[in-house]
Amino acid sequence: MYTIKRYSNRKLYNTETSKYVNLNDLETLFRTLPDVKVIDENGNDITGKVMLSVIANKKENAEDIFA
Repeated sequence: MYTIKRYSNRKLYNTETSKYVNLNDLETLFRTLPDVKVIDENGNDITGKVMLSVIANKKENAEDIFA
C-alpha cells in the first residue's frame, strides 16, 4: 500500500519518497498505482475526500480524469 499523509496544515506528504506532494502529483499516483491511501494526522482514511479534491481541481476534465 502506498501511503500519503495529510497534515493539519493541509500539506500532503508522500511517506514512500519523503517529499511533499500536490494535487497534480496525487492525480498521477491515483492513475498509476493500484493501492494509494491518504490518511490524516490521526490516522483516519481520507482517500475519498482527497480524490474529490483532485477531481475538483481538474473539473474541466473530470469526465476523463480516471480513464
